Amino acid sequence: MWYYILMGIVQGLTEWLPISSSGHLVLLQSFFAVQERTLFDAVLHLGTFSAALVYFREDVLRLLDFRNPLARNVVLASLPILFVGFFLRGFVESAFSSVSLVALLLVFNGFILILNMFARERHAKINQRTSLFVGLVQCFALLPGISRSGITITFARLLGVRWEEAAKFSFFISFIPLAAAACYKLVTASSAFDPFYLLGFVVSFVVGYLTIGVLLRALKTRKFHYFGLYTILLGGLLLA
Repeated sequence: MWYYILMGIVQGLTEWLPISSSGHLVLLQSFFAVQERTLFDAVLHLGTFSAALVYFREDVLRLLDFRNPLARNVVLASLPILFVGFFLRGFVESAFSSVSLVALLLVFNGFILILNMFARERHAKINQRTSLFVGLVQCFALLPGISRSGITITFARLLGVRWEEAAKFSFFISFIPLAAAACYKLVTASSAFDPFYLLGFVVSFVVGYLTIGVLLRALKTRKFHYFGLYTILLGGLLLA
C-alpha cells in the first residue's frame, strides 16, 4: 500500500514541477525492482491530468470552442508530440530502461531550466509560429528526465511570452498528449488492474492539484531556475 501512496505523491509533485515525472518514476521503479509499469503509470498520469482539468476548468471550457484562436494553437502545438510519440514509441520505451540515460537527461533538463534566468518578457503573443515551435520542443519531453512543463515554459519565455501565459499554455498543450498516452497505455498494458491503483490515482490527483499552485508561484517569484539546480544535482549524484 505504501508503494502506491509513494508513487502517487511522486507523480503528483513531479508532473507539474519542472523536474520530470517520468524520470522520477523510472528511478523509483528501478529502486523497487518493478518490472511491469505501463498500466500503473497510465493511472498515475490520469490522476494528475484530471487535477489539471479541474484546476483550469473555466479555461478548459473556453478551449472547447474551436473558434477561439487559443484552442487552435493548443491543437497545433499538441500535434508534433503525438506523431513523434507514436512513430518513435519503440525508441522512447527503450529509454525508460536506462537509469544512466535518465541521469544524463536530468542534468540536461537542469541546464534548460537555468535558461529562464536569461528570459526577457516582451509581452509576445502566442501565435501559430510560437505554438508550433513550443510543440516541437515538447517532443523532447517524451524522454524520461526531460520535464515537459519545464522545457515548454522555458522556450515560451525565451520567445518573450509572459510567465503566466507561458505556464497556462504549457498546461493546456499537455491535455491532448497526456490523454492519448494514458489511453494507449491502458489498451496495451499486459498486467491486470490492481485495486490499489485507485489509491495511487487519488493521491496523484490531490498532490498534483496542490502542486499546480506551487509552480505558478515559483514562476511569479522568478525562482523557476532553482528546480534546475535540483535536477543537475540529482542527475550528477546518480551518475557518480
